[in-house]
Amino acid sequence: MHELTHAIPRFLEQHPGITLDLTISDEPVAAPDDKADLAIQIGTPAESTAVVRHICNVTRLICAAPAYLAKFGTPHTPDDLHRHNCLWITSLPALRRWSFDTDEGIRVVHIEGNVIANNAEMVLQLALAGVGITRLADVIVGEPIHRGLLVPVLADWNHAEAVPLVASYPSSRNLSSKVRAMVDFLVAEFSHAPWRQS
Repeated sequence: MHELTHAIPRFLEQHPGITLDLTISDEPVAAPDDKADLAIQIGTPAESTAVVRHICNVTRLICAAPAYLAKFGTPHTPDDLHRHNCLWITSLPALRRWSFDTDEGIRVVHIEGNVIANNAEMVLQLALAGVGITRLADVIVGEPIHRGLLVPVLADWNHAEAVPLVASYPSSRNLSSKVRAMVDFLVAEFSHAPWRQS
């Protein structure tokens, strides 16, 4: 997560005695295990015995690189996506179903594409390279959109539901001062969703 990468130097400056060992995965996490003190993820863990602390809400945006839109055109309705190359994260199959607001209610479109990846960073890089259209959390695409590297599409149609960004840790383990420091830092840094600021 780009925003976390930007924030870590500030955390280490505030807490020079803490050492971080980061593992990045887009696989859903039920709860941190014995090897992890803390998990940060988009979406609340399912059936988890972990303690969960809400950091902020994110929303998913549909976007593409200007070069892709110049070459293949801009979709104006959800049906137009059937004529476009769409990118999604294979480890989260639900993200292949894009939700849209219509006069009849929410409509779901099952998207297709010729490249898939199990990692949001790879999907982001493919979108930036002009390979296709993607729908990723604003915490991931906010900066590229502000820089003009990606352009939102179907914004009037996109069903922008709030998705929680949470930190979780095992309920069976006493909360250490290091984990508490990280969680408090994340809430302070991200609760106001700085990636939405222009």
